[in-house]
Amino acid sequence: MMTVVLICSNKGLRHRLRELLRAWGWAVIGETATGPESLRFIRSRQPDLIIMDDELAGTNVSQLMDVISQDRLAPVLLLLSPNNRWGEELLRRSAVMAAVSKPLNEADFYLAVLLAEANFSKFNVLELEISRLQDQLQARKVIERAKGILMETLGLSEQEAYRRMQRESMERRTSMRAIAEAIITAQKFYPQGRSKSK
Repeated sequence: MMTVVLICSNKGLRHRLRELLRAWGWAVIGETATGPESLRFIRSRQPDLIIMDDELAGTNVSQLMDVISQDRLAPVLLLLSPNNRWGEELLRRSAVMAAVSKPLNEADFYLAVLLAEANFSKFNVLELEISRLQDQLQARKVIERAKGILMETLGLSEQEAYRRMQRESMERRTSMRAIAEAIITAQKFYPQGRSKSK
């Protein structure tokens, strides 16, 4: 069951959202009319989705959205007023996965909920892929540096240095990056000596 926190100052609208979500099988695990209180709800209950009104009494919605985006607390479905001059700016926040205009249309709201859920899943997959590629790039840099150390200290060719690290990786059953980091660490302690990798 998907979980939701509602952030909406309009009590009537909040009630309608709650009833619709429950009818669709979503669990509303927190609701509030103010921004500061909402952060406490979100952090403590870790919802799958935040549904936020763009008009919150006494709250700078833009700043609240910044905190949610920067801390990656949860995806946001934004309820947007047609006359909100800051609407376009709010939609640019990375946490906003979908939006629906007010007054609320039930069919549009349902599609927006599904879109927010789907977009957040895609966003997570993309972030994982970016993280994987960054790790690969960093590992390549470390390996290249270690290879240079072996070439300089042992007089090996580039291919020989790489093969030596590869052989160490297989024999020790550890990653090439770990072997490379060990070579770099040894070179720091013994800058004038020979690398301890065999």
